[in-house]
Amino acid sequence: MMGNSYYTTGNKMELSQQFPADAEKASEGVWVDLGGLEFCLTYYNSTIAQLSLASNVQKAKFEEDKKAGVINAMHETLAEDIVLGWRNVQEDGINLVYSVEELRRVLKKYVGLDSMLMEASSDIENFKRDEQKATVKN
Repeated sequence: MMGNSYYTTGNKMELSQQFPADAEKASEGVWVDLGGLEFCLTYYNSTIAQLSLASNVQKAKFEEDKKAGVINAMHETLAEDIVLGWRNVQEDGINLVYSVEELRRVLKKYVGLDSMLMEASSDIENFKRDEQKATVKN
């Protein structure tokens, strides 16, 4: 490990400390409250989400508007692999029913929602094993 203290605890490598995400939560999703809006999210840094984003960005290279292509790539990754559902999401006082198509529409309409979802899905705290969360709280 070349002496990198990030990966070691004393002379021992403690995997549960370095990689605290619960694999089931990371892949099956957790409910995250984002200011009253609740989204069921998978872990963005998972291999599946990363491969999906890479594939979607690759497709975006062929679009005329590269910036729009990259934004579309992020939206597709959110819709296909990261956001699994929502609760308490309203528009004009009406509860929106979750679907992938509705998510795509909402992402296009509401600037910044995509970044908020990416940030929440990247936050390891949302996906920690229950024993890890208990240790942090004590």
